[in-house]
Amino acid sequence: MKCLLITRSVPPSNKIAARRWGNLIENSHDVDFDIICEEGDGFHIFKSAKERIDLSEKKNSRRKKESKFASPIFDKSSIKWIVALVFNLRFYIKIAKNSDILILSYGPAGPLWFGWFLSFLSGTDFIIDFRDCFESRRNKKAYGLVNLISVCLERKITRSASAVITISDKLADYIQKQTDIKPFSIYNGWVADDKISRCSKISNYLYYAGTVYEHRLESLVLVLEVMQDLTSINLKIRCLNPLPEEFIALIHEKGLTGRVEILGSAPENIVKAEMGCALGVLVLEDVKCESEYALGTVTGKLLGLLVSGVPGIAFSARGSEIERLTALTEDWDFAYDLKSTFEAVKNRLSYSGQDSHFASGMEAYSAAEMAEKLRCVIQK
Repeated sequence: MKCLLITRSVPPSNKIAARRWGNLIENSHDVDFDIICEEGDGFHIFKSAKERIDLSEKKNSRRKKESKFASPIFDKSSIKWIVALVFNLRFYIKIAKNSDILILSYGPAGPLWFGWFLSFLSGTDFIIDFRDCFESRRNKKAYGLVNLISVCLERKITRSASAVITISDKLADYIQKQTDIKPFSIYNGWVADDKISRCSKISNYLYYAGTVYEHRLESLVLVLEVMQDLTSINLKIRCLNPLPEEFIALIHEKGLTGRVEILGSAPENIVKAEMGCALGVLVLEDVKCESEYALGTVTGKLLGLLVSGVPGIAFSARGSEIERLTALTEDWDFAYDLKSTFEAVKNRLSYSGQDSHFASGMEAYSAAEMAEKLRCVIQK
């Protein structure tokens, strides 16, 4: 079985989309993948996920002003991908015709449009991978007509797919309500390399490594509130983006300057070493979200951390997919407000074991299991 994956990025990029498909491809033993991706200065073909052919012109480095007419189904990446298709049309059609199925990874929308046109021109069926859903990218400032057109296009493209896959059961239910198509849930599965060696002596800090988006700040604020009462615990943040000045000011205001350490990005081996010495690892999502698509979002590193051997606390809203997955483990706590955060941090302080126990319920979420499920979807 030959698949052509059309996606924004692939390993060695550390982006969630790259790790998702890197793990799935590595564990797909009966399916061969070619990949079209956007990487560095342009577009590339990876033959059998290994041999790369450069097919692009240099990208224009000027930042373009966001348009209020922008749509989740036709964002700023779309034109760039369509131009890439037009300039190498015969080559791409030949590759598509030699494939049994195309897999289009959304978002951004560029790979979706590229693959949809390529499917039409080559006659090759396609599968959509919704790592994100249209609603999460909808431009609330756009005119109603723009969003109405977007909804029509979304449904047309989705309903013309041979199958739809997405990252969680809850998001699959939401997409089904919007499109009348039932997606298959292919989670960002865990791999053996997710295991982290624990230090012989555990330090008294909670640990977060990653990007701190605005909607994740409330979770960190809850941790700061609890730290005022539980004075024996510290916080270490390895942040991939600058933290807002308001948050830094809050640390000073609460008298926690000497107990919160803010560091920049670091290589994976350093991050894993710091996690291994931590009292607990933090996973941050929006604790106040109410939309169904947001409740179905599962941050890409969650499953790997749940089986890593390091205990932790996962923050999200009640009723979320993250809450359900966290409940499958013994040594991770779920928090969504001040009371639950206080109890979760107390549990980390009182935890006596060095390693968390592997939960049997997590076996079904390995990358190998997800790859087998993907194979079944492809071969239907």
